[in-house]
Amino acid sequence: VVLSPNPAQDVLYLNLEQAARVQIRDLSGNTVRSSVWINPGEYIQIQDLQAGMYLLSIEYGEEVLTRSFIKE
Repeated sequence: VVLSPNPAQDVLYLNLEQAARVQIRDLSGNTVRSSVWINPGEYIQIQDLQAGMYLLSIEYGEEVLTRSFIKE
């Protein structure tokens, strides 16, 4: 899964092949965005996040992928 743009300012696009549950955490492990469902072609609004690095967990059924991104 590729996140773009990275770093990002307002929105974060994911190249998903199927719908997935997504959660954003800061580097301390605090959840800053509750799980939401994202469909292929959709994006996540992140303009309300503080600048910094975040972890994005992407859950496909039993599989969980984690990617990092930077919010400017």
